[in-house]
Amino acid sequence: MHDNLRTCVAPDGRFVFGVHRPRYMVKNLRQTTAADSLGTFEDGQQKQNDANFPDGNVMELDGDWIYEIPNAFPFRGTTYILKRWADAKAQDRDAFALPERPSLSFTDLIRRHLLSADAGDNQVAKIFRQLPGAIKLALAVNSTGDVVGMSAEGNGPFWPILKPAGEEMQPLPGTQKATWGYAVGINDNGKMVGITGYLFKGKSVETAVLWPDAGSAIDLNKEVSLGRGEELESANGINNSGDILASGIFPVIAELDYVACLLIAE
Repeated sequence: MHDNLRTCVAPDGRFVFGVHRPRYMVKNLRQTTAADSLGTFEDGQQKQNDANFPDGNVMELDGDWIYEIPNAFPFRGTTYILKRWADAKAQDRDAFALPERPSLSFTDLIRRHLLSADAGDNQVAKIFRQLPGAIKLALAVNSTGDVVGMSAEGNGPFWPILKPAGEEMQPLPGTQKATWGYAVGINDNGKMVGITGYLFKGKSVETAVLWPDAGSAIDLNKEVSLGRGEELESANGINNSGDILASGIFPVIAELDYVACLLIAE
């Protein structure tokens, strides 16, 4: 039923594309000619737009070669790329690279512009505590109304917090060395995930964290068997089955960029 679907991924994993060189004739139906000057050269000669108004039909017998690449998802159609353009880009592979991930640390921003690079966490915490209340964020809520997020009132510049439905807000415990953090997900069973971190040689070291309850914190790097240089730096969500959406550095897959992964609960 779907044998006619086109995709650039063959069943055996090969990349499939087409290449063609168009030749065509365009019938000239122009009724008027608007001759005009396009500008003046340095020697004073005028450049006319005559090429825009050819006599007779237009024949193209020597068009550029074109790559024809069906999208990996057939419903997205086909992409056409000029071979001349692609060949030029291939000479500079860095032109295809994603831009370097920008720094998203508000703490680093404060250190860089308001304090010295080696400023202590207490100095940073003092600034955070003077920020407006809107800076204290609720980042997730479950079906029973329990809220998790972060607050500058806790144990550092900003700290992961839990506000059970109908109860007072409370700080969550941190992992070893942690001086800041935030919780970004909570499921209906009360399990929470997020990030904690600390400063090392002027840079933030981040760790993906699971809080199975309000009284304990688990470094996910110590729970998951990785072993090839991977580092889970962020736990971004958790469902009611306990599966965790995380991200981090996976050198085997991508040397510089973050990689998302799903940790399946046993």
